[in-house]
Amino acid sequence: LWAKGRDEQLGRIVSECGYIARRPVELRVLSALKANRPELAGESEAAVKLLMGAEGDRDQDVAKSAKAALRMLTNAAAVDVLCELAIAEPAGAMAAIVKDVGYQPQNIGRRCALLLLTGQFERYLELDVEFQYLRAEYQTGDKELRRRISEVIRTSGDTRLSGLFREH
Repeated sequence: LWAKGRDEQLGRIVSECGYIARRPVELRVLSALKANRPELAGESEAAVKLLMGAEGDRDQDVAKSAKAALRMLTNAAAVDVLCELAIAEPAGAMAAIVKDVGYQPQNIGRRCALLLLTGQFERYLELDVEFQYLRAEYQTGDKELRRRISEVIRTSGDTRLSGLFREH
């Protein structure tokens, strides 16, 4: 009832008693945020997009908790989802969180793409000296990913990155 109507009295009960729904995931995330338990809100990959939406919630307790929850993800699949959002929009808010917290995708090729696209060149070069992982991502990636990678390399001013386009 609280989630649907946002009745203040019910919200206070959820908050004070720490009531957290088990399911569905939408209600679990929202009630965990209201109960100020952000560590429980990001337990699944489905929760990440819900947390993003909750950042702008009209309930300031929920919004504040959502921001915290995005910074304390422990589920690897949830981290991967957030990292994919950062790869898709490297200048966006999710990329800033990923970079700030140090999240990295499980897949090494996606990790290389993330590091390069978010301007973490030194970390990228330590991981992929031969450009093998990023080259594979570039070759199998869609047109937009290839454009973003090319743009970063072109505008970075770091000549070491041009090795991506050299064939061995």
